[in-house]
Amino acid sequence: MSNLNDDHSLSSAALIATNRMGFNWKTIAGPLNWKFEGEVLDERRSRLEEEE
Repeated sequence: MSNLNDDHSLSSAALIATNRMGFNWKTIAGPLNWKFEGEVLDERRSRLEEEE
């Protein structure tokens, strides 16, 4: 099991959290599963790229 004090990618952190909730997933797309200020990170990235 990964140490919580280690640095993790968004996907790695999402996989750890999901597996700790009882799911046995092998992969997960982190940017689709984390939010910042109520906005999914993948959607935020797309919006910011469009604004450039």
